[in-house]
Amino acid sequence: MRLFIITSALLVGATAYADAYTDVLAQVEKNSTALEAHRSLSEARKAANRVGLAPENPEVEFSYQWGSADTQADKKTVSVMQPFDFPTAYGNRRRLANSLNAGEDIELAAERMNILLEAKRLCIDITYQNALHRLYARQLDNARSIADTYNTLDAAGQVSIIDKKKAQLNLATMQSRVATIDAERARLLAELARLNGGNTIDLNVDKFETFSLPADFDTWYAQASAESPLLRYYAQQVIVKEHEAKVHRAENLPKLAVGYAGEFVAAEKFQGVALGVTIPLWGNKSKKKRAQAEVVASVAAQHSAEIEHRAQMRKLYDRATLLYGNTQRLDAALAECNGEDALLKAYHGKELSLLNYLLEMNYYLEAAENLLDSRRELALTVADLTAFEL
Repeated sequence: MRLFIITSALLVGATAYADAYTDVLAQVEKNSTALEAHRSLSEARKAANRVGLAPENPEVEFSYQWGSADTQADKKTVSVMQPFDFPTAYGNRRRLANSLNAGEDIELAAERMNILLEAKRLCIDITYQNALHRLYARQLDNARSIADTYNTLDAAGQVSIIDKKKAQLNLATMQSRVATIDAERARLLAELARLNGGNTIDLNVDKFETFSLPADFDTWYAQASAESPLLRYYAQQVIVKEHEAKVHRAENLPKLAVGYAGEFVAAEKFQGVALGVTIPLWGNKSKKKRAQAEVVASVAAQHSAEIEHRAQMRKLYDRATLLYGNTQRLDAALAECNGEDALLKAYHGKELSLLNYLLEMNYYLEAAENLLDSRRELALTVADLTAFEL
């Protein structure tokens, strides 16, 4: 299968992506209280699904009746009965319980995927803030150096007050920008700690991953749809409803009861085998009709989910392709511009005035930030697209 590669190399020498994200997601899976609660609930539901697989409890009856003065004899009766459903009912109930438990496993897998996807999206946003911090921290250092220089020159009466204020304004702007970035990074880390069961994680990645997307959507989607917890859930619901319909049909068959019955009056004893039959003439008809309707509804829901899922994945795939092209164009355009070092060198070499340096640097920062925005959106889109792989 042909692949196109989506790279992200704006920050050379930045911390590697793969190992850090993998470790974070492993911690979240281990420490997530929400996921642990869902696991416990899933186990409880599985146990509940297996209730009723065994035959009903036996029924024991005993009566003692006092005789009249004429008979001078009391009467005692004993009855022990074991009710049974028709044999096919037990097999259908067992298969229904197994299908319900399989559905619980799929729901747990979907919950796990959603939690890990949320954690991964937070990692991407933190990576973005780290990259911004690195970009603007260098600008802050440069702005502080320039402001210090202008303060020294102003004390010697060698610069205008306008240029000094420009340098001070540039320093204040960079300080504010870095503070805003750090505040947002702290908020995102707090959110990540919440997902990690309250345990803090310090993520210092400032470089986005390299993505590989298939050139042929249809071939890729065949595999993606087979592994999607959402589509597996809807397919399992069809199986569950089919088994429920079979259970209701089996419950419409006669129920049997077999046991022992005894009657004792004075010296007389009557005892033997007791048999009983329950014929469900009316009680189960509405259940059968409802079960059949639910099978039809579950098949329709599965078909609708498949169409919606494919459309959603196609939209994400096309968006990733578009963002990749935008990122490539921004990357190429930024490479043709004068970079930070070149601009700073030109300023120190008096090739640029302070005003021109600040204007040129502002253009560069805007382009660099746009590129980071594009890389972040691309990473988030690919994360959604490949969530089933988590």
